[in-house]
Amino acid sequence: MTNKATKQVKILDCTLRDGGYCNNWQFEKKLAGTVVNSLSNAGVDLIEIGYKSPQSHSSKSYEGLFRYCNESQLRFLTNYPDTEYAFMVDTKEFLIDNKVNIKAIDECIPSCNESIFTWARLATYYPGLHGTVELADVFCDLGYRTTINLMGTSLLNHKDLEKAFSLAATGNQDVLYFSDSFGDLRPNEVCQCINLIQQFYKGSIGIHTHDNNGLAFANTIAAIDAGIDFVDATIRGMGRGAGNLRLEQILLYSYFKMDNTNINPSELLEVIDSVFIPLQQKYKWGWDYTYMLSAMQNIHPTYCQHLRTSNQYNIEQVSAILNGIDPSQRETFNENALLKAIDSAVNEPLQMNEPLVELPLYKPPEESSFLVIATGPSTDTYRDELVAFIDQKSPVVIECNPKNTVFEDVSDRYLKAILNWVRLQKALDSPDLSKAPIITGLTKIPEKYQTHVNVCSFPCHISKGNTMLQKASMTLPAYVVGMFAVGLALLSRPSKVYLAGFDGYKDTHNSKHQEMNAFWKVTSLYPLVSITPTTYSLKIEPVYHLIK
Repeated sequence: MTNKATKQVKILDCTLRDGGYCNNWQFEKKLAGTVVNSLSNAGVDLIEIGYKSPQSHSSKSYEGLFRYCNESQLRFLTNYPDTEYAFMVDTKEFLIDNKVNIKAIDECIPSCNESIFTWARLATYYPGLHGTVELADVFCDLGYRTTINLMGTSLLNHKDLEKAFSLAATGNQDVLYFSDSFGDLRPNEVCQCINLIQQFYKGSIGIHTHDNNGLAFANTIAAIDAGIDFVDATIRGMGRGAGNLRLEQILLYSYFKMDNTNINPSELLEVIDSVFIPLQQKYKWGWDYTYMLSAMQNIHPTYCQHLRTSNQYNIEQVSAILNGIDPSQRETFNENALLKAIDSAVNEPLQMNEPLVELPLYKPPEESSFLVIATGPSTDTYRDELVAFIDQKSPVVIECNPKNTVFEDVSDRYLKAILNWVRLQKALDSPDLSKAPIITGLTKIPEKYQTHVNVCSFPCHISKGNTMLQKASMTLPAYVVGMFAVGLALLSRPSKVYLAGFDGYKDTHNSKHQEMNAFWKVTSLYPLVSITPTTYSLKIEPVYHLIK
C-alpha cells in the first residue's frame, strides 16, 4: 500500500523520566544535556525530564536529580530555548484522602512563569482519578499545560473504563492520556479505548505504551490510525522492565509514513551508540519471555525487573516466582509478596523431566576459624594476600560461586557455597569440576550429577528482615549467596569468621547495600571481621596484620 497517514501527531520523549526506573534517575547532567541536544535536533515536540516530588516522597534507595527535578539544578536545559519541557507527578503524593494537598504543591511546584517547564503530567490509577481531576485544575491555574495520564488501563473492565473516561473528561487538562502500564493491550483494544474516550471527551488524546507483549509499536500505530494526538516514546525503549515504544521507531515511521519532514531520526544514532546501547547492556531492559508472562497475568513489571536484574534465577524459576505471587498483590509492587513467592519457588524441588535425588544435609564441622570469600573486586585485588592467609592460618574456606581454583588449591579444608540452581548447574556441567564439597540451598538435584560430585544441602528460606540459623535450615532476609555462606560458617559457632570480597557499594544508599548492612547488624554479635576493604558496617582488620 502507498497511502500515507496525513494527521501529524505530537511526539513526547520520556527517556529521562521513564528510563529512570532503570538507574534510580541517576543520569549525570552532562549526559542528560547530550540526550536533550539529540532529542532537540531530532525534532521531538516535547521532552519529559523527570518527576517532581514533595518532601513526603520516600524511597529505599538513593534517587537522583531526575526524580525531583529541582529547578536550580536544571538550568542547563535553558541552552535549548526552542525546546518544551514537561515533568510528571505521581498524583497520590499530592493528594490526601483524594483531596488536593496544597502544602505538597507549594513545596516543589513553582508557577509556570518561574519554571523551565511548560507542561505538567499527572499520573494516576483509577482510584485516585477524582482527586487528580481537581489537581489538574490547580496545575492549570499555575499556568501549566496539563495532561492526565490514566495508568493501568488493561486492569479495568468496560464499565470502569466508561466511568474513568467520563470523570477524566470533566477536568481542564489539555490532553487525556491512557497508559498500557502492563503492556497487555492489543491494537483492537487500543482503538476501543480511543473510541470510548471520544464519547466523553473532545480534547486531545495521548497514549503511552509498554512493550511486554512486543506490541508497543503496533499499538501506537493503531492509535495513530484511530486519531490519537500525542505519543510517548523513549530512546531505545529505555524504561522499567520490557521498556516502552522505541523513539527511533516512531520517528522513522513519522518521517517515512506520515511525511513529517520536520524531524530527523538520524540525529539519535550517535547517542544511541555511545550512551544507550551501553546502558541497555548494564540495566537489561527490553522484551523477554518473563516480561510477557507478567503482562499476560497483569503482574506489575517491577516484580519481573527485580528478578531479571538480579541474575540469580533461570527463566523457569522466574516464571514459577511470578506465578506464585498472590493475585491480590499483583497490580502494585509489594516486596513482601515477592519474597514470599521467591521462598516458595526456590525451595520447591526442581521441575525437570528427569529423576531427582535428595541431597544429604550439610553437617557443620567443629572448627574455630573460617574465611568466607565473596565475589567483590577486592578478592582479585588481594588474591596473593588471601592465598598467604589461607596457607599460614589454615581456616576453613567457604567460597561463594567460585570462578577458579586459586583458593581451593591452597586449602585442605575448602567448601563451595552455591545457593541457587542457575549457578549450581553451571558448576556441575563444568569440565573442570573438582571434588570439593558444594553446599547449596536446594534440597534435590538431577540424579545424573550424584556420581561425580559431593553436593549437600542446607535449606534456605527467605523472610524480609529476618535472620535465623537453625539445625536443619536457615532463614535470611534476601536470597544472597554471601549471606548464605556467612550463615554456614556461623553454624559451627567459630571463634572468628574472616570475610573477604564483601566490598559493598560506593553508593551506600543503594538498596542492596542497605540490605546487606541490615544483615550485618543482626550478626554483629558474632565474631565477624573483614580483612579486605569494605564500605559495609563491618569491623575491619587488614589482611597485612594477619600474615607474615
